[in-house]
Amino acid sequence: MNYYWNKFNLVKWLIYLVLFLIIYGLSFYSLGNTLYRADSSGKKIFSLSPLFTEGFIGPIRSLYIMASTGNFYGFVHLFVVFITNFWSPYAVILFLYIINFNLTNLT
Repeated sequence: MNYYWNKFNLVKWLIYLVLFLIIYGLSFYSLGNTLYRADSSGKKIFSLSPLFTEGFIGPIRSLYIMASTGNFYGFVHLFVVFITNFWSPYAVILFLYIINFNLTNLT
């Protein structure tokens, strides 16, 4: 069996997935982005779609706009903001990667 699919490693990655969802979801919510959206009738419903659509696409789109307009300083500033704040999914992925790298290299 491949190393990446043994039971221990699968459980470890599931734990990281749960940690990702908790950290990113709470940071997204605390920023003021609500997970309750109004539908066409005005009734508020719970929706995770903004968390996974605009949360992942928005930073890439913003960086593309900064790069395409030639705003280098804005691009660098925005890139630093996106990798250092937990409301960005990329920062949470980087954080969990660093934690995983440090935990696996303790020995």
